[in-house]
Amino acid sequence: MLQIRFLNENDFDQYRQVRLAALLSDPNAFGSTYGEESHYPAQHFEDRLQNNNGRFIVGAFMGSDLICIAALRRLSNQKEQHKAELVSVYCLPEYRHQGIARKTIQFCIDRARQAEGLRQILLAVSAHNQQAISLYRSLGFTKYGTEPDSLFDGKRYFDEDLMILMLKKD
Repeated sequence: MLQIRFLNENDFDQYRQVRLAALLSDPNAFGSTYGEESHYPAQHFEDRLQNNNGRFIVGAFMGSDLICIAALRRLSNQKEQHKAELVSVYCLPEYRHQGIARKTIQFCIDRARQAEGLRQILLAVSAHNQQAISLYRSLGFTKYGTEPDSLFDGKRYFDEDLMILMLKKD
């Protein structure tokens, strides 16, 4: 039975494991690297799991196993508090193509719609990742630009498509 909920400090071990698995299996999908994050102290991951001020990480569980994650980070600058970023979306490969990532992202969107003053969700996705782009489009995100050479893995540069979902209009 699939359960989607906010992650907390009790989910630390599984969250760290899934996050590092994401960086290993899909290194070009993230701005961070396995080498960087595998050396982070436990406190770094614990701090990420604090649900506060429009910043949270959501997890999808099959039974007691964490199988998918997504994070929403509300921007903190006064003039940007109407925006949040959807980041760190990852589903374990054996659970893909089952709608789990969609449901996890939708959970984030639904919670964002409840946040006072939050008007838009932004994301950046590898321009070559057509499967992810299609998923985001189906959830209402639209492309508003491309950042050329956004990520560099030491050998190649990767463009990222910039997408937006408008939550509220005045």
